[in-house]
Amino acid sequence: MSSKDEADRGNGLQNTMFGQFDDQSYEQWRALIEQRTGLQLADHLRTYLQGGLNRRMKLHNIHDYEQYLEYVTNERNGIKEWSELIDTLTVQETQFFRHLDSYSFIETYLKELVDSSERTRSIEMWSVGCSSGEESYSLAMLAEKVLTESEHMASYGVIGTDISLSAISSAKLRIYKARKADWIPDHYHHCFDRLDNTIKIKQRIADRVCFARVNILDLDRVPIRDMDIIFCQNLLIYLRKWRRKEVVNRLSERLKVGGILVLGLGEVTDWSHPKLRQVDSRDVLAFERFKA
Repeated sequence: MSSKDEADRGNGLQNTMFGQFDDQSYEQWRALIEQRTGLQLADHLRTYLQGGLNRRMKLHNIHDYEQYLEYVTNERNGIKEWSELIDTLTVQETQFFRHLDSYSFIETYLKELVDSSERTRSIEMWSVGCSSGEESYSLAMLAEKVLTESEHMASYGVIGTDISLSAISSAKLRIYKARKADWIPDHYHHCFDRLDNTIKIKQRIADRVCFARVNILDLDRVPIRDMDIIFCQNLLIYLRKWRRKEVVNRLSERLKVGGILVLGLGEVTDWSHPKLRQVDSRDVLAFERFKA
């Protein structure tokens, strides 16, 4: 039997067990997910979406996609299930120091910030779409390095936000597979302990990082303000272009004067903000807020 025949047979079994996941069902689910989260599912993720739905439906002994749709949109019992479904569907694989050029840029920025004679308060950083926490802890390790090497008094704090509760819970544990250490530069290895086949972020680093569940469509209701650094990479690519601009507009308003917004290369094009200027760099996509 060919791989195509096997796939068709597998899809047939799924459709028999859970009803027909036809074009109409797919579009209904895709529209609901985008409406509630902003995430746009590409056509090639249809099987991925169906698999996630099937896992949740099996747990509740539901055998019809329409019935499950009614279940998750029910105001009484659908809120918790919707959260569980999004946890199932959200991609949560990430790395420490994923884009080194961005972290090098932030290190230079932090050094200039700390060396300023006017800086005596805490440096505030926000990791948007932090997934399981690697990005947030990377920012914390970087800040600790800069502050340790500086003669000036300053402290720092990092807040990591994500739509997935399970990702947030995992981030708070600060335990990762040992292979994750391969992405951490050697001069940061003192920031974690090795435990058999895992690594664990040091408590002193974790004490500077907090996590919260945030839907990027609800940024207007998020009480996060006056950030020195907002780091948002590998999230906007899942949104429509018009929504990407909407999100970065809202994030821009959360920066303090002199603060920077760091995005992923190519994630936003043809965008500008009256209070921000783009940093002149081929390797980093970043914007600085100036005094209007």
